[in-house]
Amino acid sequence: MRSFVILFAILISHSDLPAQSRIIREGRSAGTPILAATFDLVDAANFRGSNDRLRMTIGDSTGRSFRPELSLHGLGQSSFRILLADSASPIAAKAMSVDSRDGLWFDAGTNERHLLYLHDSHSLEWEIVLDSVPKSHQFRFPIEFDNLSPHYQPELTEKEIADGHERPDSVVGSYAVYHPALGKLCHIFRPRAFDRDGNSAWCDLRIDSLLTIAVPPDFIASAEYPIRIDPTFGYTTAGASSAAILNTRCYGNGASLYRHIASAGERIDSFRVHMKTYSGNNDTLDLALYSWNSTLQSRLDTAVWAITSSGTSVWVTSAQTIQSLAAGTEYTLACNIREGAPRVSYDTGISGDHRYDNVSDLPSTWTEDGTGSYLLSMIAYYSVTSSTSDPPTRRRRILLHSLQ
Repeated sequence: MRSFVILFAILISHSDLPAQSRIIREGRSAGTPILAATFDLVDAANFRGSNDRLRMTIGDSTGRSFRPELSLHGLGQSSFRILLADSASPIAAKAMSVDSRDGLWFDAGTNERHLLYLHDSHSLEWEIVLDSVPKSHQFRFPIEFDNLSPHYQPELTEKEIADGHERPDSVVGSYAVYHPALGKLCHIFRPRAFDRDGNSAWCDLRIDSLLTIAVPPDFIASAEYPIRIDPTFGYTTAGASSAAILNTRCYGNGASLYRHIASAGERIDSFRVHMKTYSGNNDTLDLALYSWNSTLQSRLDTAVWAITSSGTSVWVTSAQTIQSLAAGTEYTLACNIREGAPRVSYDTGISGDHRYDNVSDLPSTWTEDGTGSYLLSMIAYYSVTSSTSDPPTRRRRILLHSLQ
């Protein structure tokens, strides 16, 4: 018998904290039917509390029977759900373990079963196994977003390539998932199909009310079975592409979700950028806050803070940068090159998500020379104090990702 395998891997980027899992049974008693399984995943590079944890649940712990649905919750108040199977008959889930890692599996028809389990790279894998050749080359799963928006990542234009932008093949045709006020939750990467002999083909991914994966029909016809299709859900707050910052241009955020209206007692503590070295170890960006009124206005004080890449694409943090914010003023973040040719991670958003000023140094007053659609991975951390001499009473972050 030939089998057809679809594999989903839900990965965490830059994480050194282990995922945690829990199998929930009816009556919370061993041996009773399984209602759900939960998996808590953490992006350690940006972990500040429960809002920075991604929880994935298969099933419904409050229900009376197992429901074949995968739900993801993160950023404290956002989620999306994928219906894995639609069956009029009850579906029973069974516990499983892969290399001592917990998971579960269930039948979703006479020729189909689903396996979900923890992976050694702090991830959750979802395999769909079809025991016969599929009737269609398309696989559709109802998907529902709650307070989240998926942003399609197209192929780079010829100009973007000439300017030095980089977008991996797995990101072309993928989706970056963003909260309208809190930033990026995760990335749904472009799937790839592999057959038994190692031959492969990129698949088409489309997301609206359905998550649809289309495997090339000629690949299905010629492949040696089983076939493995591998889209990836990456839990990362960083952009999945990289932009070469021009040394004759300053970049400012234009997206409303990454601007911030200050309250009394707030002050900036530090900046972070997800970046990498391109020309050497001294690739350095300058960063500054600007007031906002329809576009960037005036630079906050005279402060400009440098941040230097440490090599590969990682989050890099500036030195402590105490800057008081004016209550009621809206702020955004801007950057430019100080030295070298750093590359900054980004996603493609919508028109107007970034603004630029064609000058080589961050100006005291911004002059807008153009707009675009990029969401760069830049963060300003701020704290709240009751007076300038008091220690911070709580710490927050402004996710300002739209600066190329």
